[in-house]
Amino acid sequence: MVHLNSYNEPRMLIDDFNHTINIWIQELEQHDFLTLCTKPSPNSWSIGQVIMHLIDDTNYYIEQIKICVSDNDNAVEESSPAAKEMFLNPHCSYPEKN
Repeated sequence: MVHLNSYNEPRMLIDDFNHTINIWIQELEQHDFLTLCTKPSPNSWSIGQVIMHLIDDTNYYIEQIKICVSDNDNAVEESSPAAKEMFLNPHCSYPEKN
């Protein structure tokens, strides 16, 4: 479970994020441009398309985080059950729907 109660834990999450990015970069460096652009089948994405999608989504979520931490307008609001599950369970990317 992820709890952001200590000062060091947000730093650890950032370090984990950066470590993951470094692994992705190392893996990508093993492929040439043609391989990154080649789709395994007509209805599939190429490795390059997947990476671009991940970059775009990551940029979107980073911008959302910046907005959230820029003010305290909703600081006293209760999180939804789905949001609590998502933040408390690092292995669950989407909480189960009730």
